[in-house]
Amino acid sequence: MKDRCIILKNICIFGWYGTETLGDRAILDGICLILSKAYGEYNIYLGSLYPFLTERTLFEDGLILKQSSNNAQIEIFDERSPRIRNQIIRKSDLILMGGGPLMDLEELYIILNSFIKAKALHKKTALIGCGFGPLFKNEYLKCTIKILEYSDLIIFRDRLSSDRAGLLYKSNKILYSLYDPAVFSIMNFKNNSIVLPDKYAVLNLREYPQEAYGGANFLNPVDLVKNLSTHYEKVYLVPMHTFFIGGDDRKFLTEITAKTDSDNVNVIHDTLNLYELYNFYLNAESCIGMRYHSIVMQTILNGNNIALNYTDSVNGKIPGFFKEIDNNDFYANRIINLQSQQTHDYEQLIGLLKNSQKFEFQYRPQDIEIYSKLLIHLNI
Repeated sequence: MKDRCIILKNICIFGWYGTETLGDRAILDGICLILSKAYGEYNIYLGSLYPFLTERTLFEDGLILKQSSNNAQIEIFDERSPRIRNQIIRKSDLILMGGGPLMDLEELYIILNSFIKAKALHKKTALIGCGFGPLFKNEYLKCTIKILEYSDLIIFRDRLSSDRAGLLYKSNKILYSLYDPAVFSIMNFKNNSIVLPDKYAVLNLREYPQEAYGGANFLNPVDLVKNLSTHYEKVYLVPMHTFFIGGDDRKFLTEITAKTDSDNVNVIHDTLNLYELYNFYLNAESCIGMRYHSIVMQTILNGNNIALNYTDSVNGKIPGFFKEIDNNDFYANRIINLQSQQTHDYEQLIGLLKNSQKFEFQYRPQDIEIYSKLLIHLNI
């Protein structure tokens, strides 16, 4: 009996790769887990704004992605080139926007033009685990609505995003709300790890994104780090982003460290792979996060954490995440709104962490099953 020739699905993934944070890398790992459940074996064409950076990502996370993707062949392409983009779309069975926010970025037009081309070639398109906004400029709002129009499947990462999109995008399409794909990556690691608790605090900070979110930041990061250093044997300042486009966290964290004059405060300058970062959060005594996915990771892996919210205090993505998971208001006093002019009592914050209460994340395993079924239903 002759072996049958198996034709693998070709999946094209667009997103904010090429400027990726470790959060984006968690999204990619989570998308691979989803695709593996839906299709078994497949190939990936991964679009990147700066391919050399994404090549480094695949080198650092290579073994992780190999496992989550069932050894999928991952080919990086320059998504800024219309010619290359169109070649890849022609070869693909499914074109995805792979997580991250739909927001005021000029590169949003790359996604729109790719989806338009895909539909002209009768290809299937999907938004997978995206956030809706922030969208302040009408130009980008219109662009985002157009992307929704050209999407065969729309899955947002929280109800806040799907509800907001539903108010602005009038259509008979179902706007699904499921976990951010990064959650599947985090839980896959957690379920296969042993906690080795240590006496350190881990902190992620970023420069306040004034242009994207407006308002003002009333947090004094130097005072926060100084106070942490008096209560913990070690304080590790861990970057989520290490590329100059998007703001290399290490620059900001190093400036803070220089002003603390504390011997037990250390910036992690070496680039971490995804699982090395997860280990930092998993084994810490306490965590504080500012970048969105640092908060998601710390909440799921550790649970004794504080979230520094730079987004809108009601409709931002950080409150949106906690609305999804925190039914008992565990984080009522653990979300610090940076745009609030109230005085921040750092001793009180550290007191919350020192009481060692932990949030127990209630995982919904059915979400990855729903992702898989929705993708299979596209009949690519």
